[in-house]
Amino acid sequence: MDFMRRNARWIALAAVLAITAPFLAQGLNALFAVDTFLVAVILLLVIVIAVVVLARSQNDEE
Repeated sequence: MDFMRRNARWIALAAVLAITAPFLAQGLNALFAVDTFLVAVILLLVIVIAVVVLARSQNDEE
């Protein structure tokens, strides 16, 4: 439970970005003419990696 309290902001950010990822994928699909599913998967991977890196850097500062 302590983990949830410490990282509540990052969890909320990940949830918001996960919700908006399909819409971003459709927009990027229209721009670059690539498969929407592929773009969605790439966006979700980037979001997860960014949240993990930011959460670890925040924990290192404490």
